Amino acid sequence: WLGGGGILSFDGSIGFCFYAGLIDESLEGNFELVPPATPGYWTYTDMIDTVVVNQSHPVTKAYEVDDEFLVPPGDVVILNGVDLPSIVGDRMINLVTWNFSSLLPVVAAFENPDRGGKIVQIAGNCSSFASWQSQTAIDAIDWLAPRPKGKILFDLSHLPAYGVDTWDIVGWTNEYYYTWRDALVSRAYTFDKLLPSSSGNLTTANLAGYDMLIIPMSDYNYTSSEISAIISWVNNGGGLFVMGDQTYSLTDKQELNRLLSGFSLSNNITVMAFNPIDTFENHPITEGCSSLQFAVGGALNYSGTAYPIWYDSFGNTVVAGNDYGDGRVILTGDLDFLGHNQIANVDNFEFGVNVANWLSAATAEVLFYIDNAAIANPYDAPA
Repeated sequence: WLGGGGILSFDGSIGFCFYAGLIDESLEGNFELVPPATPGYWTYTDMIDTVVVNQSHPVTKAYEVDDEFLVPPGDVVILNGVDLPSIVGDRMINLVTWNFSSLLPVVAAFENPDRGGKIVQIAGNCSSFASWQSQTAIDAIDWLAPRPKGKILFDLSHLPAYGVDTWDIVGWTNEYYYTWRDALVSRAYTFDKLLPSSSGNLTTANLAGYDMLIIPMSDYNYTSSEISAIISWVNNGGGLFVMGDQTYSLTDKQELNRLLSGFSLSNNITVMAFNPIDTFENHPITEGCSSLQFAVGGALNYSGTAYPIWYDSFGNTVVAGNDYGDGRVILTGDLDFLGHNQIANVDNFEFGVNVANWLSAATAEVLFYIDNAAIANPYDAPA
């Protein structure tokens, strides 16, 4: 769900959605059932006979507003839209409600703009299911299924320095990328993690179907077949984002450089990066940015078709790229700057969104293009 997948919840499963913090992080740890929760945000009732379609929505597209239905006999889960915190109430769409009140839905949709995928709650435990509930469930699946503008894969299979969530098994534990992940998911990406597998990790099959691969500096070596698979995947249109670092071990930096050698990019093993990082070349990943802030990053080397994008205060290249075949590669000299504790610094957040937009669109066709001699970069031209 955090990676962008949808949840279709029936009956009392909505209690799990509250308890796990899916409805809102502030409500995590309580099922919110009435009673014992006060005021509580959902309950069972056998008082409902008739429900009514409250508003038009993809989940209720088979019906008209004000259509009425009978519910199957027995207890029915009803949501308490009267007492929900305002931040949750703004996200909950009351689709089918008790005819007694439009604030008491038996079918509701949740869409959090800041975190995770969509959720639909439908009353009924599926043992006795009216036809309107069945059709609503079918249409809910169509709405819940993500239609991403890009699919992102994060490599957890080589014991990276940092993970995405606090429960990920990583080499270091003082930084996580979940804020960055949430920002990308809220912008119509899906975000998956590649976990270690005895059947292979960075393989051709595992990379297939993804638009962007994120590789932080890691403790485990890359096999020759993995490096070949990555190079082939990028050549065919994949977008590779690699984060190096100055303070990581020499062996790990050399191993990451071995992975990057086919793209004419590498971490400079001896030269550190110094803030401010406020000089850059004209490039799509610099849009809306004026400066970046690293923690303890390092400089980069580039050659051949690779090129510099950002420079530190001493003129060292600290972000570099390469347009390789039909794909694209970006390398940064720091691991921390997109982590939860530092992504809000200067324009780190904007960079994190830009880099995904650009890398995931390597094989996208240009939809709008202006060739104006007065504009240095036609892609920056106003529509």
